[in-house]
Parts: sequence; structure tokens; C-alpha cells
Amino acid sequence: MKLEDLGLHVADAEVLPSLDGKPDGMAGWLIFADREEAKMAAMPDIASGVMSRLRKGLQANGFPKTAVPSFALRFTSQPEIEAAGGRFAYFRSI
Repeated sequence: MKLEDLGLHVADAEVLPSLDGKPDGMAGWLIFADREEAKMAAMPDIASGVMSRLRKGLQANGFPKTAVPSFALRFTSQPEIEAAGGRFAYFRSI
């Protein structure tokens, strides 16, 4: 997802699917290079704009329309992931 016009540069992303295989209740994480950018992305005004873009992108790429409202979006940074012991440890703890 391109967010440069908002002053955000996504370094990576992670999607955590529902364990039952259904599209409802999935979560996506935008990973930024530093904590400040992740905090900025999580600010309510910015986060709502990012979520709106994500929902449009999900629908445009065939994600089931009925599951779009339940898709959660969260923000983190590489330093936070590293501090938790790496990707597996970080996302396992959620």
C-alpha cells in the first residue's frame, strides 16, 4: 500500500488469517522502519484514511465484500518487532 502522500513509508506488512480459513476477522499489520512513523500512522485521523484506502484495495482485489468490515489494521515498527525477539515472537504474542 502506498502512503507516501501521507508522509508514511511502509517497510513491510504482515497478514494474520483467521485460523478457521474464513476471510472474516483477519488482521493486517503495516510495519514501519521506525516507531515514530508507526505512531503517526496510528493517529486516529491518519489511521481512518489508511483504513479507507485498505478497504477499497481489498474490494478491488477480490477480497469478499462481506468480510471487508471485519478486517483489522494495526501498526508497528521494525524496532518493536526486534525488541520482542523477531517476527515469530512478536506476532505470536498478539
